[in-house]
Amino acid sequence: DGSQLSGLSGSRPSVAPSPVPALIMRLNSLAFPALAPSPRILGPTLEAGAASWRDGVPNALTAARVAAIPVLVATFYNRRSSPWLPASIFTACAATDFLDGYLARRWAVHSDLGAFLDPVADKLLVCSCLVLLAGALGAAVAVPTAVIVCREVTISALREWMGARGHSAAVAVGWWGKLKTATQMVALLLLLLACPGKLTALQPWGLGLLYAAAVLACTSASGYVATAWPLMAPKSLGIS
Repeated sequence: DGSQLSGLSGSRPSVAPSPVPALIMRLNSLAFPALAPSPRILGPTLEAGAASWRDGVPNALTAARVAAIPVLVATFYNRRSSPWLPASIFTACAATDFLDGYLARRWAVHSDLGAFLDPVADKLLVCSCLVLLAGALGAAVAVPTAVIVCREVTISALREWMGARGHSAAVAVGWWGKLKTATQMVALLLLLLACPGKLTALQPWGLGLLYAAAVLACTSASGYVATAWPLMAPKSLGIS
């Protein structure tokens, strides 16, 4: 009897798993299909969420560049702030100008708002800095400022006029315009650093590059006008 009891205690019978939990999960998935995890649904949902997030990043960077302009102006006139602060803000804005375009091309994100806001943000930033520096440094900056601002207004109006006639690609930004923008950005950065009277050794370099940017502005503008002139000629406009 003892051996029989020990044998019974040593070998426990295996219990088959209950089918009830699996049945409950199956019924829940049938009754509430929206709550059931499905790779076929989850994958596209995550991709759509990532695409939606990417759509807003370039425009958010452009909007941040516009929002930073009042901060730059405030730090420029605040004599207690470091001379590096307005220059740092300007550098960050210039970096977002490159970054938003790069991300838009890399992610194939294009929108009418971005196409409108990006060049407007650039011009607001540049013109604001030019006005600040012209007020601080006088005629030495005011003269190229007038040239650059007049060029920007003229070419912007020309692009709008050409776009209304379906020829916007003919006056797209070229290499002369990109070189002008790069020269202009470096000149403004050097002048922002030199303007508070701390790094005055940079001022001649900044002025030289600013005048070079003014020359490039006129050069690039002449190319745009020459390209658009056949459409602007009196005969093409129906004027005899």
